[in-house]
Amino acid sequence: MIILKIEQEHNIFKQNISGTYGEYDLIIEPEITLAQALCGFQKIIEHLDGRKILIEYKAGCVISDGTIKIMEGEGRPYKDVIGQKGNLIVKFHVLYPSKH
Repeated sequence: MIILKIEQEHNIFKQNISGTYGEYDLIIEPEITLAQALCGFQKIIEHLDGRKILIEYKAGCVISDGTIKIMEGEGRPYKDVIGQKGNLIVKFHVLYPSKH
């Protein structure tokens, strides 16, 4: 018997295959505008299980390109521990205006 496992990448969520974070952590890399990086923002994303999650930065907290926010308990469920989940790693990419 041959079992073939095919995994398809998700367009928003990534698994931690690099080993940088925990085994059950999920990674997202949202793009934000320079105005959002300087003035704060609220963004709602839909998690893999359908829940809505609020990602928020208040005005006065400047975000630079590559800033990482860790949302504890919002990652993948542990396979051996009921009710425990990894973290959601949010790595921001700031979109800068183009020069004309």
